[in-house]
Amino acid sequence: NMGSAGNTKFLGATLALNGKITSSYGAADALNFTGSGAGVTFDRTGKITVTSGDLILMPSGNVGIGTITPTAKLEVTSTSATVPVLQVQGAVSQSGDFFQVLTSALAKLFVITSSGKVGIGTAAPTDLLDVAGGIKIGPTYAGIGTSAPPGGALIEGNVGIGTTAPGAYKLNVDGNVYVTGTLTALGSVIFSGGINPPSDNNFDIGSATLRWRDIWIARNS
Repeated sequence: NMGSAGNTKFLGATLALNGKITSSYGAADALNFTGSGAGVTFDRTGKITVTSGDLILMPSGNVGIGTITPTAKLEVTSTSATVPVLQVQGAVSQSGDFFQVLTSALAKLFVITSSGKVGIGTAAPTDLLDVAGGIKIGPTYAGIGTSAPPGGALIEGNVGIGTTAPGAYKLNVDGNVYVTGTLTALGSVIFSGGINPPSDNNFDIGSATLRWRDIWIARNS
Protein backbone atom coordinates (compact mmCIF):
# COMPACT_ATOMS: atom_id res chain seq x y z
CA ASN A 1 0.00 0.00 0.00
CA MET A 2 1.11 3.54 -0.72
CA GLY A 3 -0.20 6.66 0.97
CA SER A 4 0.23 10.27 -0.04
CA ALA A 5 -1.21 13.41 1.47
CA GLY A 6 -0.45 15.51 -1.62
CA ASN A 7 0.37 15.07 -5.27
CA THR A 8 2.65 12.23 -6.30
CA LYS A 9 4.47 12.23 -9.65
CA PHE A 10 6.31 9.45 -11.43
CA LEU A 11 8.55 10.83 -14.14
CA GLY A 12 10.06 8.41 -16.61
CA ALA A 13 9.55 5.49 -14.24
CA THR A 14 7.42 2.38 -13.96
CA LEU A 15 5.03 1.90 -11.06
CA ALA A 16 4.31 -1.77 -10.39
CA LEU A 17 1.54 -2.68 -7.98
CA ASN A 18 0.60 -6.01 -6.46
CA GLY A 19 -2.39 -4.52 -4.72
CA LYS A 20 -4.79 -1.68 -5.37
CA ILE A 21 -4.96 2.07 -5.53
CA THR A 22 -7.63 3.68 -3.37
CA SER A 23 -8.55 7.33 -3.04
CA SER A 24 -10.64 9.20 -0.50
CA TYR A 25 -10.29 12.43 -2.46
CA GLY A 26 -13.70 14.06 -2.45
CA ALA A 27 -13.32 16.28 -5.52
CA ALA A 28 -13.25 15.39 -9.19
CA ASP A 29 -10.26 13.69 -10.84
CA ALA A 30 -9.30 11.50 -7.90
CA LEU A 31 -7.04 9.65 -10.33
CA ASN A 32 -5.81 11.77 -13.21
CA PHE A 33 -3.44 10.98 -16.08
CA THR A 34 -2.20 13.88 -18.20
CA GLY A 35 0.30 14.38 -20.96
CA SER A 36 0.65 13.39 -24.59
CA GLY A 37 1.56 9.81 -23.68
CA ALA A 38 -0.73 9.40 -20.70
CA GLY A 39 -2.80 6.25 -20.49
CA VAL A 40 -3.58 3.14 -18.49
CA THR A 41 -2.72 -0.38 -19.64
CA PHE A 42 -4.13 -3.52 -18.04
CA ASP A 43 -3.27 -7.12 -18.83
CA ARG A 44 -6.07 -9.61 -19.55
CA THR A 45 -6.38 -10.63 -15.89
CA GLY A 46 -7.40 -7.21 -14.62
CA LYS A 47 -10.53 -5.13 -14.90
CA ILE A 48 -11.74 -1.60 -14.25
CA THR A 49 -14.83 -1.22 -12.09
CA VAL A 50 -16.65 1.85 -10.84
CA THR A 51 -17.66 1.06 -7.26
CA SER A 52 -21.33 1.83 -7.82
CA GLY A 53 -21.47 -0.71 -10.63
CA ASP A 54 -22.30 1.89 -13.29
CA LEU A 55 -19.24 1.09 -15.43
CA ILE A 56 -17.01 -1.95 -15.83
CA LEU A 57 -14.31 -3.04 -18.28
CA MET A 58 -13.84 -6.80 -18.15
CA PRO A 59 -10.59 -8.68 -18.92
CA SER A 60 -12.40 -10.21 -21.92
CA GLY A 61 -12.83 -6.76 -23.41
CA ASN A 62 -16.55 -6.54 -22.65
CA VAL A 63 -17.76 -3.16 -21.44
CA GLY A 64 -20.78 -2.79 -19.17
CA ILE A 65 -22.64 0.45 -18.54
CA GLY A 66 -25.31 0.09 -15.88
CA THR A 67 -24.35 -3.56 -15.42
CA ILE A 68 -21.32 -5.35 -13.92
CA THR A 69 -21.87 -8.57 -15.90
CA PRO A 70 -21.74 -7.59 -19.58
CA THR A 71 -22.11 -10.54 -21.97
CA ALA A 72 -21.36 -8.54 -25.14
CA LYS A 73 -18.58 -6.21 -26.22
CA LEU A 74 -20.85 -3.35 -25.14
CA GLU A 75 -23.90 -3.86 -22.93
CA VAL A 76 -25.95 -0.90 -21.73
CA THR A 77 -28.61 -1.30 -19.05
CA SER A 78 -30.85 1.63 -18.22
CA THR A 79 -31.35 2.61 -14.61
CA SER A 80 -33.83 5.39 -15.35
CA ALA A 81 -37.14 5.28 -17.19
CA THR A 82 -37.02 8.97 -18.03
CA VAL A 83 -33.68 9.32 -19.86
CA PRO A 84 -32.53 7.79 -23.18
CA VAL A 85 -30.64 4.51 -22.92
CA LEU A 86 -28.26 5.58 -25.69
CA GLN A 87 -27.90 9.01 -27.23
CA VAL A 88 -25.74 9.96 -30.21
CA GLN A 89 -25.00 13.57 -31.07
CA GLY A 90 -23.05 14.54 -34.15
CA ALA A 91 -20.64 17.38 -34.61
CA VAL A 92 -21.56 20.68 -36.20
CA SER A 93 -21.97 20.08 -39.98
CA GLN A 94 -21.72 16.33 -39.39
CA SER A 95 -21.19 14.52 -42.71
CA GLY A 96 -20.18 11.02 -41.61
CA ASP A 97 -22.71 8.38 -40.59
CA PHE A 98 -24.11 8.43 -37.06
CA PHE A 99 -24.11 4.63 -36.81
CA GLN A 100 -22.76 1.69 -38.80
CA VAL A 101 -22.91 -2.11 -38.57
CA LEU A 102 -20.13 -3.74 -40.59
CA THR A 103 -19.13 -7.24 -41.65
CA SER A 104 -15.66 -8.61 -40.95
CA ALA A 105 -14.77 -7.40 -44.44
CA LEU A 106 -15.99 -3.88 -43.49
CA ALA A 107 -19.04 -4.04 -45.77
CA LYS A 108 -21.88 -1.92 -44.39
CA LEU A 109 -24.96 -3.95 -43.36
CA PHE A 110 -26.83 -1.19 -41.54
CA VAL A 111 -26.27 2.56 -41.47
CA ILE A 112 -27.91 5.67 -40.06
CA THR A 113 -26.70 8.72 -41.90
CA SER A 114 -26.20 12.20 -40.48
CA SER A 115 -29.47 13.26 -42.18
CA GLY A 116 -31.44 10.51 -40.41
CA LYS A 117 -31.74 8.14 -43.38
CA VAL A 118 -31.63 4.41 -42.57
CA GLY A 119 -30.01 1.95 -44.96
CA ILE A 120 -30.35 -1.84 -44.69
CA GLY A 121 -28.16 -3.68 -47.15
CA THR A 122 -27.06 -0.40 -48.69
CA ALA A 123 -24.27 1.94 -47.64
CA ALA A 124 -25.83 5.08 -49.13
CA PRO A 125 -29.58 5.34 -48.42
CA THR A 126 -31.37 8.11 -50.30
CA ASP A 127 -34.71 7.87 -48.48
CA LEU A 128 -35.71 7.77 -44.82
CA LEU A 129 -35.75 3.96 -45.16
CA ASP A 130 -33.79 2.33 -47.98
CA VAL A 131 -33.75 -1.49 -48.12
CA ALA A 132 -31.67 -3.41 -50.66
CA GLY A 133 -33.54 -6.72 -50.72
CA GLY A 134 -36.87 -8.26 -49.85
CA ILE A 135 -38.79 -7.77 -46.62
CA LYS A 136 -41.28 -9.82 -44.61
CA ILE A 137 -43.92 -8.18 -42.40
CA GLY A 138 -46.09 -10.00 -39.89
CA PRO A 139 -45.68 -11.96 -36.66
CA THR A 140 -45.98 -15.40 -38.28
CA TYR A 141 -44.13 -14.45 -41.48
CA ALA A 142 -41.03 -13.37 -39.57
CA GLY A 143 -38.43 -16.11 -39.33
CA ILE A 144 -40.13 -18.58 -41.69
CA GLY A 145 -37.99 -20.35 -44.27
CA THR A 146 -39.71 -18.75 -47.25
CA SER A 147 -37.85 -15.68 -48.45
CA ALA A 148 -39.45 -12.59 -49.87
CA PRO A 149 -38.92 -12.06 -53.59
CA PRO A 150 -35.85 -9.92 -54.40
CA GLY A 151 -36.85 -6.32 -53.96
CA GLY A 152 -40.37 -7.42 -52.98
CA ALA A 153 -42.37 -8.03 -49.85
CA LEU A 154 -44.37 -10.73 -48.08
CA ILE A 155 -47.07 -8.99 -46.03
CA GLU A 156 -49.25 -10.94 -43.62
CA GLY A 157 -51.82 -8.30 -42.81
CA ASN A 158 -54.04 -5.96 -44.79
CA VAL A 159 -52.50 -3.12 -46.77
CA GLY A 160 -53.90 0.37 -47.17
CA ILE A 161 -52.59 2.72 -49.86
CA GLY A 162 -53.84 6.25 -49.49
CA THR A 163 -55.96 5.17 -46.52
CA THR A 164 -55.35 4.45 -42.86
CA ALA A 165 -58.32 2.06 -42.64
CA PRO A 166 -57.96 -0.87 -45.07
CA GLY A 167 -60.63 -2.75 -43.15
CA ALA A 168 -61.12 -6.41 -44.06
CA TYR A 169 -59.50 -6.02 -47.49
CA LYS A 170 -56.07 -7.44 -48.22
CA LEU A 171 -55.48 -4.39 -50.41
CA ASN A 172 -57.46 -1.18 -50.07
CA VAL A 173 -56.49 1.66 -52.42
CA ASP A 174 -57.95 5.13 -52.07
CA GLY A 175 -57.04 6.63 -55.44
CA ASN A 176 -56.43 5.61 -59.03
CA VAL A 177 -54.72 2.37 -60.03
CA TYR A 178 -52.95 2.06 -63.38
CA VAL A 179 -52.29 -1.45 -64.75
CA THR A 180 -50.24 -1.97 -67.93
CA GLY A 181 -50.24 -5.77 -67.80
CA THR A 182 -52.94 -8.35 -67.21
CA LEU A 183 -55.19 -8.08 -64.18
CA THR A 184 -56.21 -11.62 -63.13
CA ALA A 185 -59.07 -12.17 -60.68
CA LEU A 186 -59.87 -15.73 -59.58
CA GLY A 187 -62.82 -14.60 -57.51
CA SER A 188 -65.63 -12.12 -57.98
CA VAL A 189 -65.01 -8.55 -59.08
CA ILE A 190 -67.43 -6.02 -57.62
CA PHE A 191 -67.69 -2.52 -59.04
CA SER A 192 -69.37 0.35 -57.28
CA GLY A 193 -68.70 2.77 -60.13
CA GLY A 194 -68.69 2.73 -63.91
CA ILE A 195 -66.42 0.64 -66.15
CA ASN A 196 -64.99 2.78 -68.89
CA PRO A 197 -62.39 2.02 -71.58
CA PRO A 198 -59.44 4.42 -71.87
CA SER A 199 -60.60 5.50 -75.34
CA ASP A 200 -63.75 5.21 -77.45
CA ASN A 201 -64.51 2.22 -79.72
CA ASN A 202 -61.07 0.60 -79.46
CA PHE A 203 -61.46 -2.23 -76.94
CA ASP A 204 -63.46 -5.49 -76.78
CA ILE A 205 -64.86 -7.57 -73.93
CA GLY A 206 -63.72 -11.14 -74.51
CA SER A 207 -62.45 -12.61 -77.79
CA ALA A 208 -63.21 -15.37 -80.30
CA THR A 209 -61.40 -17.88 -78.09
CA LEU A 210 -62.15 -16.38 -74.67
CA ARG A 211 -65.89 -15.78 -74.68
CA TRP A 212 -68.23 -14.74 -71.88
CA ARG A 213 -70.88 -17.39 -71.31
CA ASP A 214 -73.76 -15.33 -69.90
CA ILE A 215 -74.06 -11.64 -69.35
CA TRP A 216 -76.93 -10.38 -67.20
CA ILE A 217 -77.66 -6.70 -67.62
CA ALA A 218 -80.49 -4.75 -66.05
CA ARG A 219 -82.17 -2.10 -68.21
CA ASN A 220 -81.52 1.41 -66.99
CA SER A 221 -84.88 2.86 -66.01
